[in-house]
Formats: sequence, C-alpha cells, structure tokens
Amino acid sequence: TFDHHQSQAGEVYRINYHIESPYGTNYQAATPQPLVEVLRTGYPQFELVSRTIGPLDVNLTIDEQRFTQRNVLFVDQYFDQLFDLDWLSGNPATALQDPKGIILTASVAQSFFADQEPLGAIISLNGRTEGVVRGVVADTDFNTNLPFRMLMNWQLLEEYEPFYIADSWTSTSLG
Repeated sequence: TFDHHQSQAGEVYRINYHIESPYGTNYQAATPQPLVEVLRTGYPQFELVSRTIGPLDVNLTIDEQRFTQRNVLFVDQYFDQLFDLDWLSGNPATALQDPKGIILTASVAQSFFADQEPLGAIISLNGRTEGVVRGVVADTDFNTNLPFRMLMNWQLLEEYEPFYIADSWTSTSLG
C-alpha cells in the first residue's frame, strides 16, 4: 500500500531484516552499512542501490534561530533516481551530489525562510556540522514508506550523529 504513486514503484524494493525473539518476529527496515556496497558491486542485477537513514528528528540552527525538524531523511546521491521528486528550485542533477547538500520541502522552506531565497543558505546541525540548501521540492502527502520534510546527504549524518553510520556487519541503522 506504500509508494504506488512512484513511477518506478514496480522496480523498487526495500530490504528488511527480521529478528526472532520469545515475543515473536519483528521486521525492521534497518541494514548494516556494508550491505550497500556489497549490493552495488556484487549483484549486477541491481541497476541502482540507494540507502536512506531515518526519518529522524534533527536539531538545526539557521541565523541563530534554533529548530527541531521532524522527518529528516538522510539519503545518498542515488535517492532521486529511484524516487520521484517534484523540484521547485535547485539542480536535481547535482543537489544530492554535494556531501553537504540539503533539500527542503516547500512548506519547510517557507517556515524557515519566509519569502527569502533558501538556495545557498547554511544550516547548522546541532553545531557539529553545516549543510547547504541545494534545492526545494514540493510537499507530498502520498502514502509513503519514506516520509520526509527535509532530505540531507547522508554524509552530513557522519558528522552530526556518527552513531548511525557504523561500518560494521553487526550494527544496523534505520533505513
């Protein structure tokens, strides 16, 4: 019932893992970090592999104003090749290529910047790192497995909250 509105819905798969416990089976959309490269390099039948982490709540500072933004999805540069985004501004070909790239939904751009141009604005993530607004996309209210109000390049997460980026087969993160 999720993401049927996507033009490539029949070609996109989510990887889950399950945990057996005395309380039953639990399924989660969390995978070990090394799995991404194994799938990309070891399985040529996959045309494209993208990793997402989140959605998470992120503490932000913009021009000394503090915000807690819900539904921040950390993505890699392949995300918008798999999922349809309605770009309102910015360059879709390069926005997520930038390791510091941030994409806002229209409503978030309006709430943070009112009528000012958000492209190029610097957003601090809890004082640990900074990102740059590289695009604005339309809000979506579709039934989705990946709800987001902001997209950030996953490399920002390494500096903001490295806990989620463990290069280990024994550690998983949301996504």
